[in-house]
Amino acid sequence: MDNQFREFKDRFLFARQRAGITTSDLARFSGHPLHLISDLETGKIDDPPAKAAYKFAQVLRVDREWLIFGIGKMSLENKIKALQGKYAFVKTSSEEFSKRKRHEYEHEEIPQNARF
Repeated sequence: MDNQFREFKDRFLFARQRAGITTSDLARFSGHPLHLISDLETGKIDDPPAKAAYKFAQVLRVDREWLIFGIGKMSLENKIKALQGKYAFVKTSSEEFSKRKRHEYEHEEIPQNARF
């Protein structure tokens, strides 16, 4: 394991900065309090609650084993590529998903008896 990322606080801070989001945004997106994020980044708390760590990994788009334990690679791309072979519906890009949803919304048929 790289000495630079030996501790959870280092991996956590690096992942948040790499994602380009603020601590406030991470709190909002994850549903966890700002003080928890601050305490984790400063090392005041060195063992995050499992539920919070999983949610942070999801929001930061990093591998949760890497974030929590420092095991494996940070990126999810290898796992996503492996899943794409197994499940055709898995997509790597949230932009692709948004584009598809926007297309469905724009072409959605509105029932004639709909009330607004």
